[in-house]
Amino acid sequence: MNILMAALSILAVLPATVNSREELVSRVDGGQTLRMVVQSGRSQIVDATWSPDGRHVVTAEGYSPPRVWEASTGAQLLRVVGFADEAGYASHVRYSPGGQWIVATIENEDGPDFTVKMWSAFRGEQLQLYEDGKGPLSASFSPGDSRVVTAALDERPRVWDLKTKKEVLRLVGNTADANPSFAVYSPDGSRILTGSESGHAEIWDARTGQRLQKVALEDDIVTGACYSKDGSKAAIEFGASESVVIIDATTGKKLHQLMVDDGAERTWQGSFHPSDKLFLTLCSDQSIRLWSTETGRELHRLGFAGDVTAAQFSPAGDRIVAVANGSVFVWDYIAANPPHQFSVPADVYTATFSPDGGKILVSCEDETARVFDANTRQELARYEGHSFQVSSATFSRQCDRLLTTSWHLPREPISALQPNQVGELGGLGHIWDLAQAREVIRLVGHEGPITSGEFSPDGQLVVTCGWEGSTRLWDARSGREVRKLIEFDRTYSSSFSSNSRLMVTAQSTNSNLWDTSSQSALRSFPDDLGMNASAILAPDGRSLLIIYGDGSSKMYDTQSGRVLFGIDGLSDEENATCASFEPNGRTIAIGTSSGRVRMITAGTGSQVSVLQPHSTAVRAIAFTREGKRLVTVTAAEVVVWD
Repeated sequence: MNILMAALSILAVLPATVNSREELVSRVDGGQTLRMVVQSGRSQIVDATWSPDGRHVVTAEGYSPPRVWEASTGAQLLRVVGFADEAGYASHVRYSPGGQWIVATIENEDGPDFTVKMWSAFRGEQLQLYEDGKGPLSASFSPGDSRVVTAALDERPRVWDLKTKKEVLRLVGNTADANPSFAVYSPDGSRILTGSESGHAEIWDARTGQRLQKVALEDDIVTGACYSKDGSKAAIEFGASESVVIIDATTGKKLHQLMVDDGAERTWQGSFHPSDKLFLTLCSDQSIRLWSTETGRELHRLGFAGDVTAAQFSPAGDRIVAVANGSVFVWDYIAANPPHQFSVPADVYTATFSPDGGKILVSCEDETARVFDANTRQELARYEGHSFQVSSATFSRQCDRLLTTSWHLPREPISALQPNQVGELGGLGHIWDLAQAREVIRLVGHEGPITSGEFSPDGQLVVTCGWEGSTRLWDARSGREVRKLIEFDRTYSSSFSSNSRLMVTAQSTNSNLWDTSSQSALRSFPDDLGMNASAILAPDGRSLLIIYGDGSSKMYDTQSGRVLFGIDGLSDEENATCASFEPNGRTIAIGTSSGRVRMITAGTGSQVSVLQPHSTAVRAIAFTREGKRLVTVTAAEVVVWD
């Protein structure tokens, strides 16, 4: 059985294996985001959706009866009755707005291609409206579940009173178009939206049956529609082109058409986020895509390892339920806001959040470090005075200072330098006072470029790594060099444990684990790491991720030194380029040469999701202290994920 976990905002999947035939899981490997996984032992689940209160999930299971599950525990609550006697295949399932009814689309073996059947969400008993037994092709309930509008073969849509089970209204109009194949209520119950094979959609007054608007969109079969939560927008789905059009639900004006850029893939089956700012579609390339309803732009692409047959936002918008490979997956949260992209007028090397998550600090090729507001994207400060590109920049934990590192090249000819200036030919570290907006300490001593630098989490030390084969520890307040740690080759990166007691460094020949109190080496990881390798220590210091120069990566146990696992999920055309642990240590975000960000379970190495923020290689990646935001960087752009 396949298992999925999600890690951030908007997330995708690779499978792991579970031995049991049918299993419900509330937690996997300590992960905080996975709430339920369901797979039927008799037949594959093909669709799933939320109850209006977000407490339950109902599943469609082909030739097996639809079932209701508790979303928090995975306990089965209900199986509808009377389904086994019906010849048909349940392909789609929905709750009514009031949560009283379950509605399923049945693909028939005999008679009409499709019918819709309805059952009580509490008892599982079928609701019978059509005496001839043919049933409708679609059904949509009014708010409060007092009425239902149905569309059936060879007749106009009909509105039924659910107390009396009598027809109270028929949407006739004066059109010669083919009879609508679906009908859906607006959120306030005042309007009904219908669509037909002619490519037209029609908007009706739900009380009088008067046609208010006829919307001519595409010369294509209209296969479905849904309203935004506030009813101001509607999405129309088309069968042949399998694209989605967003319209103004009052005027019928076309706002945006959601189609993939290359035209090779198709997108369909939409769902509005409760904020109405996002729209979710499935795509034939095994992905879920999120679109801006304000611009029509694709914002997120969540790649899956298998076919995705259904996905929908939860009523609160903080979770998504999805069906892939016959299993149901539920996550605790997803990004409700589009990512923020920052325009920086220079190539960017690194980016990191301030401790409070409100600011972003970037290091740039144009000899500057810049601070941006993480929400407004406004540039707040610029730190100049470097004589070469800034290789790294980071905030102190107390957010009162920042550190920048660079390779110092004096602007004067070497022959013109004074003797006391010759030592500045190597890399320099600069400590800046944020309140005074000026440099207060200069770290001099490296004999080559400084590749990276950072404050220890307790704010006592600064570490800098140099090409000449040394890692230097400095007193963060005075700038005094505390210790020179001798390495034997170019040192590319360093990383502290959250308590500042351990530090790891990575050079081309090996990686070393250090005790920061005694400044002594505790263990060496002797693999040949290669050029531009990096080592990232887990927050608890118990494990270590090494990214090798060839783009491969491994997780090590820091106490025993043994390899725990290799990181899976990278394609043949991409390499790992950078990584960051989530502050709780459960998830690792790995940037790749393809521009993807792969979310990895720190305990097992299995991939839980894929983000596609960039089209070029990711240079740096970092979480906020709370783990609620992620910043990713390429040479040309900085993107923040909520």
